Amino acid sequence: MIRSVTDIATAVEQGRYHAQQVYKPAFNTTGAGRWYDRSIGAGHPSYNAYIGNVLEFTPLIGQRNLSIYAGPTPGSGMSKHVLAAQMRVGAANQAPLTCLFADYLGLYPLIDGDSVDPQVTTNPASLTRYTDGMGVQAFVVVQVPGTLAATATCTVSYTNHAGTSGRTSTFSLYGSGVIGTCVSVTNTSASINGLSPFIPLASGDRGIRSIESVTLSAAIGGFVNIVLCKPLFTLPIWEGVTNVERNFGRETMPLPKIEDGAFVQWLALAGNNTGESIVHGQLEFIWG
Repeated sequence: MIRSVTDIATAVEQGRYHAQQVYKPAFNTTGAGRWYDRSIGAGHPSYNAYIGNVLEFTPLIGQRNLSIYAGPTPGSGMSKHVLAAQMRVGAANQAPLTCLFADYLGLYPLIDGDSVDPQVTTNPASLTRYTDGMGVQAFVVVQVPGTLAATATCTVSYTNHAGTSGRTSTFSLYGSGVIGTCVSVTNTSASINGLSPFIPLASGDRGIRSIESVTLSAAIGGFVNIVLCKPLFTLPIWEGVTNVERNFGRETMPLPKIEDGAFVQWLALAGNNTGESIVHGQLEFIWG
């Protein structure tokens, strides 16, 4: 376990350390105040195609090039953590940008944006990490472009962290023509996504174990995925072409924990209406 600065220094001295680069040559946005799934897009890690059977929960397991590689599996009795992170955008007008790193646990692919019938999901597999669902959140991301400016009310039935099924979340969805856009809206306006990319949970719920069905009130076109994830940390970028760094060992112990098999990726909240820019950075991991 990593519990102190001494533990950190020992891990680094003994080679229980890995630094991983993150690089996206293009950063597509359609408006300020909207969230985007940066696992979708060229660069490193490579494009995440979200492959899986229709409406069937598909677990995501970390692997080189497809997710942010966190280093080898720790030895028996050890745990892995994020030591530090730094990010920057390649153009001054791309800031501000908020990066939210998370462990992507799995997805329900190809939810039909043109269907207003209940779309019943299947769960042949369960969560492989955070299995009790505590702290697990869900976001809705465009896989196939939909109808621009279309809106619908979406009702999701899910099983909560306590194992209670039939819990419901009702929120707005808006159509988007940009793959990778997070399209759930937790406020009353479909023009922006709001401060959170995640669907709201019913009162008292502290996470999601699985999803049972999805129902749209109107067609928004295209197809969307619902992705379950465990948020790890955020990193705000306030200025362009300037590195922003967060050192958890120096600033905010304890260090964020990385579970075995983690599929580490990130979401981004755009602070302006500009088009594309290079985004790159580095995550540092240690274990002990």
